[in-house]
Amino acid sequence: MFVGSQADNIADKVKKNRQARGEKIGTSKWTAEKVAYVREAIKSGVRPKELTKELGIPHSTIYSMRYHRTWKHIP
Repeated sequence: MFVGSQADNIADKVKKNRQARGEKIGTSKWTAEKVAYVREAIKSGVRPKELTKELGIPHSTIYSMRYHRTWKHIP
């Protein structure tokens, strides 16, 4: 342990890969499988608008997944 600011502690946890991601975040409504499904559907030609209707989520969520703004750790 060492003394540091909150920013130091956050940087340390990120550096040591101790940051909760994806399903490990308590408020997450998605799983890695669902994110992979969305990405594969888009790759295969399904329009994001169709996924929005099918899954009942905002198009901004689809785009965030598509462009790896969220769930970056899922290939």
